[in-house]
Amino acid sequence: TCPHFMETSQDTLEFKGWFFRVKTGPISGVKYLKRLTDDLNLKMLPEMVFGHNILSVSHKNGLKFSFCAKDALAMVESKSNIKVKVAEKWAQKLKMLNIEDKSHSSDWTFTTFYEGTLTHSPQDNTQTSAIPKSSPKTREKQNPEPIPESKPKSKPEPSSKPRPEPSSTLRPEPKQEHKPEAKSSGGVARVASTEGIDVKMLMKREKIVWYKELCLYEDELADNGLSKLDIKIRVMPSCFLLRMRFLLRVDDVTVRARDVRYFHDFDKNHVIVEIEERGDSFRTVNQKLYGKNLRTTDPEMLVRILQLKAKEKYKISLSGS
Repeated sequence: TCPHFMETSQDTLEFKGWFFRVKTGPISGVKYLKRLTDDLNLKMLPEMVFGHNILSVSHKNGLKFSFCAKDALAMVESKSNIKVKVAEKWAQKLKMLNIEDKSHSSDWTFTTFYEGTLTHSPQDNTQTSAIPKSSPKTREKQNPEPIPESKPKSKPEPSSKPRPEPSSTLRPEPKQEHKPEAKSSGGVARVASTEGIDVKMLMKREKIVWYKELCLYEDELADNGLSKLDIKIRVMPSCFLLRMRFLLRVDDVTVRARDVRYFHDFDKNHVIVEIEERGDSFRTVNQKLYGKNLRTTDPEMLVRILQLKAKEKYKISLSGS
């Protein structure tokens, strides 16, 4: 079978060794939300949870990225230090009425640090994921380096036989001692990288083979703003780009965004992961918009004007699996 065989349908795409699948459904009902609350031990959920919306991207070597509301909500922090303007007055009123203030018992903004669910299921059980099969310490135990003898007082006569070169396994080169830090998630090794997403490739005029957009959850924060987690993916003949964005707007307080991007050039043997965190005060964003209504501004434009707070780059290898 040709490895570039393409089969498209409304929900799936098989393309150049990758399999893309999306499942969508309506807003989750009461039964699902009750089960979700119990499973995750959450005290509150967003107004709209799309529990049936799932995106998965699988490679022929067993590597898989999947995205769903349940896993995203599992990464929501237990508390939030963000308060709306009326929070102090409300707290004073509760105190006067001798009512316990439970507003700090959970993150009412549903801020998540979810980056996707990464797994690896190789067909051959003897193989491992992108994590190296043996670390340098393991190799030292398998091939212990001989302890050098004490230096004799008199200089020994030179031997006619040439001395063997030291094994690279026993004495790694200096370059190998300073490898980028690797993180593991679901058996998948992510190595810190300086290589970023190829923006020029994304700017090329190409046919979009497959495009999907889905929301995982959304909440209007009791008419005090917006909390939303959504995903967009597009597959072109040369590459694919997946972007998951958490956008938070608390009116008169703050605007924040966290973007997680997965990029793959089909001619290369790795996936690039970029994570960006941006944010500004509500007042600062209003000033940057020069009088435009912040609440109705297009999210793409809104995120672009936010100050970049942090950025990480990772590389996930597709070889050796």
